[in-house]
Amino acid sequence: MGTDTGDLGAAHNPDGERVFLEALATVRAFENECCLVMVNCGGPAKEGFIGRSQVAMPFFGRVGGTAGSEEEVKVVEVDLEVLKVCGMDSYGMFYQFTADSKFSGRWLGLRCPA
Repeated sequence: MGTDTGDLGAAHNPDGERVFLEALATVRAFENECCLVMVNCGGPAKEGFIGRSQVAMPFFGRVGGTAGSEEEVKVVEVDLEVLKVCGMDSYGMFYQFTADSKFSGRWLGLRCPA
């Protein structure tokens, strides 16, 4: 089985694959402003399985999931209320990419709809 950190990464941190998967899920939850469910194949670690399936939320990171490489079923409850504000900045503005010719290719802050 392949890993994302590989032998070089494992030489620096044997737990690097877990760190990578948890960080990646959290980053993707923030980037996509969503509750992210990452499902990873489980099985015996000695056979190369990593597992670490998880649920990640913006502002919270990992909110639940499997603890190791073994096959497991988990039920994780999440409060989706946080998704209403995860795209806002500290001034209550949503950021949106605009296709307007004057500002093409720039991020603009737009007021939150009432």
